[in-house]
This record gives sequence, structure tokens and C-alpha cells, in this order.
Amino acid sequence: MLSCRSFRSFLSCRLEVLLLRDSAAGFRMTLGEIAEACEGELEEAWASAVATGVSTDTRRLHAGELFVALTGARQNGHGYVDAAFERGAVGVVVARSKRPAEAKGRSLVVVD
Repeated sequence: MLSCRSFRSFLSCRLEVLLLRDSAAGFRMTLGEIAEACEGELEEAWASAVATGVSTDTRRLHAGELFVALTGARQNGHGYVDAAFERGAVGVVVARSKRPAEAKGRSLVVVD
């Protein structure tokens, strides 16, 4: 899991820059690179796993993509972490305060 100081600022700023940078060639980043870009934490065993895209909606998530669990006025993406892994997410970005209890051994980027 990945965590950022400001979860919304992580998505709106850093991730958009990374997506724009790689949009012409197709998105491909390791979870380690993503964790570093958002100043997040990640278990070392998952650092070389490659994300081929990014999604904030498990219904549209493709295998190999990174799921970003956003918290909004009507939805809380942290409730869909298991669904994201079931759909083949390579990793999930979560807020530290909402980190799932069963997170050990999973490719989670944890942000503050």
C-alpha cells in the first residue's frame, strides 16, 4: 500500500505528472517508483512489481493496474481493496489511517 500526506494531492499532482510523462509510450512504473514519487511506504518484496495503468474504480480496473483507494463524499475506495486484488490489481494505494487490517503480505502503498 502507498500513503501520502495529502491523499488528494497525491492523486491530483504526482500521479497526473507520472501519467502524462508516460502516456505516449503507455504507463509502466514499478510500485517502488510509485511509492517513492508519493513519499509512501511499500514492503520491499513488491518494489519491482510493474503497474501498467491506474484506476480509481474497481469496475473498470484491468489486471496489472494500480488501484488508488480514494475517499469521497459518497464513496470510500478503501472498502474496495479486496475487490481490486480479486480483479488483478498489482497494488493498491491507501491512506495510512484507513489501511486494511489484513494488509500484511499484500502490495499496498501506504501514504499519510
